[in-house]
Amino acid sequence: MQLCIKEGKARDLSGGMEGLKMCVFGGYDKLETLKYIDLLNSEIYLLESAIDKKKKGEEYVLPADVEERELRTSAIGGFDKEDTDRYIGELRAMISELREKLENEEPKI
Repeated sequence: MQLCIKEGKARDLSGGMEGLKMCVFGGYDKLETLKYIDLLNSEIYLLESAIDKKKKGEEYVLPADVEERELRTSAIGGFDKEDTDRYIGELRAMISELREKLENEEPKI
């Protein structure tokens, strides 16, 4: 289980990376999937940092939005598509929430 700390509260992300099942045949390519998840996690980190800086009245940079992509499949030994799609969906939902929060955050003056 992966817990993300958000606004001081732990948030369960349906098993996180440890919860992604592997397939013997088929599934998403491991390396491409891990790279994409890393990009999404980096965007989350940058958004959280921007929110923190905006709260403090400091200058911040709005991170670029990681584009959705269709992951390449693997003939053998990939990540289960259903689990991976659910996890990526949860990361994308968190990104949307953080972007909205950044927009609505009032800086300290």
